[in-house]
Amino acid sequence: MNNNSTHHAQIDPSYTAYNQRLLSLIESRHRLVTDLLTLTASQGQVSFTEELPAILGLLARKEGLVDELHQLQSELSVYAYDEPEDRVWDSVQQRTRCQQLADTTEQLLKKILELDAGTLDSMHQHRDAIAAQLQHGQDSTLAESAYNSGSQLAESLLDIPDL
Repeated sequence: MNNNSTHHAQIDPSYTAYNQRLLSLIESRHRLVTDLLTLTASQGQVSFTEELPAILGLLARKEGLVDELHQLQSELSVYAYDEPEDRVWDSVQQRTRCQQLADTTEQLLKKILELDAGTLDSMHQHRDAIAAQLQHGQDSTLAESAYNSGSQLAESLLDIPDL
């Protein structure tokens, strides 16, 4: 172990139960991130339906998963200071599975960030398009109002007798 691991010196990575717990946490993290990816993908589709309750419900579920993920990250932080070579596994397959799940989960997290960025960009474009429509509608209303007030002024001038 390196010197940074003194805060959890009572935990020995050479115990297989310690590493089984690591694998269990990595599996849980993978499941949460997979669920988060599903919700993030749905978010992009729901955001254009303009159904606020659906969007809010999806964001609430997503927030719950993010909270769980933060909790898991906290539990995993104990393992951050271990030297991976010091870990003793029941089998090579178990170690390989843990590493593969960790790598796959990182890829899924990157995909979530990409989807979120894309959804945010799309929502900004949608917002800008609506703002342009509203501005065009407001400009039309102003033009109509100006035209109508100009017509009324012309009519009132015609009613003035010559002096």
